[in-house]
Amino acid sequence: MGCLCSAHPEFISSTNMKPISRRTVDSIAEIIYSPGDFIFSNSKSFYDIYETDPVPLGAGLHGEIRKCRHKGTDAIRAVKIIKKECKSGIYLEDANVHREVDVFKALDHPNILRMYEFFNSKTEYFLVLEYMDGGDLCDKIASGFHFSEKIIRSIMRQILSGVSYLHKKKLVHRDIKPENIVLASHIKDDEITLKIIDFDLTAKCPQGTRMKQVAGTLEYMAPEIFDRSYNEKFDLWSCGVIMFILFAGFNPFQGKSDAETIRKIRRGRFNIESPRWINVSNDAKDLIRKLLEKDPEQRISAEEACAHPWFKADWKEKESDDDLSNIFNKLRNYQRSSKLTESLSTFILSQVMSYKNFMNIQSAFQSLDLNCDGVISQSELESFASCFIESSPEVAAKEIMSQVDTDENGVIDYYEFLRACIDPKEILCKENLLKALRMLGHGENALVTCSDLKKWLKSDSCLSQECTQEIIDELDPVGKECFTPGYCENHRQTATQQIRIGLLA
Repeated sequence: MGCLCSAHPEFISSTNMKPISRRTVDSIAEIIYSPGDFIFSNSKSFYDIYETDPVPLGAGLHGEIRKCRHKGTDAIRAVKIIKKECKSGIYLEDANVHREVDVFKALDHPNILRMYEFFNSKTEYFLVLEYMDGGDLCDKIASGFHFSEKIIRSIMRQILSGVSYLHKKKLVHRDIKPENIVLASHIKDDEITLKIIDFDLTAKCPQGTRMKQVAGTLEYMAPEIFDRSYNEKFDLWSCGVIMFILFAGFNPFQGKSDAETIRKIRRGRFNIESPRWINVSNDAKDLIRKLLEKDPEQRISAEEACAHPWFKADWKEKESDDDLSNIFNKLRNYQRSSKLTESLSTFILSQVMSYKNFMNIQSAFQSLDLNCDGVISQSELESFASCFIESSPEVAAKEIMSQVDTDENGVIDYYEFLRACIDPKEILCKENLLKALRMLGHGENALVTCSDLKKWLKSDSCLSQECTQEIIDELDPVGKECFTPGYCENHRQTATQQIRIGLLA
């Protein structure tokens, strides 16, 4: 599942991100939800909550990645175990790990790995992450797997979509490579699901600024990094190297030594006209040239790469008209629910359910996301609506946006889309809710206190005293201090009561 901190030691540098600030919330109406809100810092011992496989999935300078099992729910996850002191005696700064956690909290994209929680012991950090059962792209390449052009197109579209999303958030990954692309084991119709991992070198890079720190893995570094002046175009070069490898089976700039590799990268020469490239389409070769353009000013951007004609070739909707019509109806009929329902749904979608539970919905999301930037815009929604209604698709799109865009940022984010398109009964079923309680440290018959539910309602903001009282009044209208599975049956059932503990019934 990828290598941990596997960059060449000479080229490791800390990121320059500042921790995400916490804002004060004065009213329940101001609370918005994203999956990052539920990435908790767990004060318990990691080994009390999880058991790990004996064999690491990957290892690096500061630690290793292992498959693990949540003891309370049997959920299979991965854990990135980071040692605070590595073998060379170098200590890892706390701020570096917390910056990586902050990056995970800020991301909501189908092709970026999810984080669940993290632990901090005296000697190690534990970052609990989503587990992808297909290994990493490097392993797939080494196995001799045959990558058809259609599969390569699917892979590159997803990688570039993730990169475009990062860049729009002013983030540069700085270590895009096959080891940092993890896969689902299932391949259907030459489509494969993947996610980008490892954000320990990710850095903020506002538009118009340049970075100087040398960071990343040598074989995937862009030429300009050796002049210590680069921007987000660094990641596009790395994508070009990956695309070349998928077609050719080798890295075009690999030398016999680091010095030779650097010389080859700085020259920027590669050959895509040899006999091995005879069956590769001209559009694919054109995109490789534009990604591996030595001059970063002339190099294609992630947004431009996603719009390249190669991704239009042989493109067919992954869903039938009936499937997409069903998605449209769900979006059109979606109505915002109580804040607690919204909170629980986001928690369960991001913390309890696996990506395997909503691969069809993810596929529909990517079909609507025409420019591959990881969000659904108003114009994309209008294009989608026009497929199903003849008059005023812009009005329908505006109505959908007003309900589904709960954070009111002008676009539909991935988890907003999931909340709208998955049946609430499927999300808030008893099995999922009991798993959620166990993940919060409760047994099946445990009491759920107002304090617990307040944490569930919003974990990543400072609630004002007025907002706290408003939450208590909503959660505990008859003066109880806790809820049990039978609570709703014995008290008057308002709409909000039914959701908050219909979940436990």
